[in-house]
Amino acid sequence: MQSPLGRLSTRQRTRTNWVQFFGSIALIPAGYTVVAALLTDQTPAFAYLFSLIITSGGATLFQISKRYENFPISDIGFTYVGTILLYFLIPTLKFILSGYEWGLLSDIRLFDVNPSQHQLMPLLFCFLAYTLAFGVSYLKFLQKAHAPTFASNTSRTDPNRLFGVLVLLFVFRQVFALTIGASSDYNDKVNSVADQPLILRQLYFFLQSVVFGVGLITMVVAVMQYERKRFIFWLVLLVFAVPPVVTLGSRHEAFTFILLAAILYHCFVKPIATRRLVIGGLILLVTMLVLGFVRSYTDGGSVLLASTEFEAMFATFYHINSNGAAASPPWTVYLSDVLSLLPQQLLPFSKLDPATWYMKEFFPEVAEENPEVGYGFGVISEASIGFGIPELIIRGLLLGYIFAKMANYFNGRSRNPIFAFVYLFCVITVFRTFRTSSFELLKSVSFYIVPGIVFYEFLKKSKRKTRPQISLENPAA
Repeated sequence: MQSPLGRLSTRQRTRTNWVQFFGSIALIPAGYTVVAALLTDQTPAFAYLFSLIITSGGATLFQISKRYENFPISDIGFTYVGTILLYFLIPTLKFILSGYEWGLLSDIRLFDVNPSQHQLMPLLFCFLAYTLAFGVSYLKFLQKAHAPTFASNTSRTDPNRLFGVLVLLFVFRQVFALTIGASSDYNDKVNSVADQPLILRQLYFFLQSVVFGVGLITMVVAVMQYERKRFIFWLVLLVFAVPPVVTLGSRHEAFTFILLAAILYHCFVKPIATRRLVIGGLILLVTMLVLGFVRSYTDGGSVLLASTEFEAMFATFYHINSNGAAASPPWTVYLSDVLSLLPQQLLPFSKLDPATWYMKEFFPEVAEENPEVGYGFGVISEASIGFGIPELIIRGLLLGYIFAKMANYFNGRSRNPIFAFVYLFCVITVFRTFRTSSFELLKSVSFYIVPGIVFYEFLKKSKRKTRPQISLENPAA
């Protein structure tokens, strides 16, 4: 099968060109600041930081792409930096195009305060510190790419059997949801099970994550045997991507499976032209944003008052940075990523994640009425209730190192399908480390992928046991 790096060039890929990297970061923002001062109403400080963040992210993307002949869609660092830029660019461009105001189309928290360019500066410094720290660390530890390949028999598990398990899990999940009275509506399903006992709520959401993980593993195994199992590959994609779009359900589920399909096809079947990937990505992004607007409108709100997820996260960042906290968060908030791996029943205290604490701290009435509803939090907000920019730099450096090591292992040892499942899941859900918390993937891998790996290993071993045994003494037997 095709290498997960895409077809590699014959010339040796170079390491990071640090002169080029820092040179572009130094020169391009300076030029943009001069042009913006002459042609726009941007203040020099805002223009410089705005362009510096974009240039830092762009330079990182360029240095990563130099290691690949084809578009590096499977690189976790490339995907993550693109995520950071999206969460920064969409709200700031909206702010600029709206005449440097936060109008009716904005998140209500930004609309109420209407922060100016000057008031946004601390937030821009946070974005810059984190983007640069992650980029430098990732490029420093990312090794030259090799060309590992998946042979057609790398995975001995039949995708048909995995798909059968997926169907059974899906049916069981639906029956269980009906039994406990869970709503099929995306926005009501959380509140509809809020009154159920804790163990039933846990099982309900665990089943949802297991179905997602088994679906992902089925697609990966099918692409490893694409010539014979392409039908399973496309069928799983349709099952996960189409219903959420038609029913205005979870955009996250549809988006991640479409992204996964693009990565797998591009890396293991046939490289997709960069132009098509970029255009397809833009179409997908616009579609997800439009679906968000439409869903907000159908829920009884106005489409004009609906804000995007990117802007909601930006608003949380700004709100935390500008207001601080009336009281310090409890210690459980700082350890929420680790504590999330443990069931509440085993702990002598209540778990509290940052997003829930934020709602209780700043919107207590809403939190009391709808305890399961809230805003996203994110890495910048995490640092804001901690040690500020120094913490952001440490988080960026550490995450860059971890992701680089993961990419190196995948690029050099990708014959291991187990690690491929984990790595590819992290690639398509890496945005969670920015919109939720830095190490949220610890919980996601544990609840989404590990159960799927258990099913995968069980099916693989059961196939070995049913394989006919041939006697060495009597080969004809």
